[in-house]
Amino acid sequence: MPERPRADQTDVSAELLALFRALTYLEASGIDLHLRAADLYRTLRRQGHTVRSTIDCLIAVLAEENGCTVLARDRDLTMLLDSGSVKARLLPVELPPSE
Repeated sequence: MPERPRADQTDVSAELLALFRALTYLEASGIDLHLRAADLYRTLRRQGHTVRSTIDCLIAVLAEENGCTVLARDRDLTMLLDSGSVKARLLPVELPPSE
């Protein structure tokens, strides 16, 4: 039988869920954004960069279109945003040292 979550875990889960529900979610405005993401992918490949997930290109151009800062802990997305090929900023996530 699965272990039941403790009360404090349930409180944290509910708080986290509320925080995610308060976020503004962005969607691609049409085919042009997808085409821009494909162009970005090809540009990076020509520069010798390998993007393992094309969704990272879509996230980057979506952030650029909406003037957003991206909060991520993803090496492909970090490389993509640091490349200068897209005008979006990365807010890196630093994890506390493990004990």
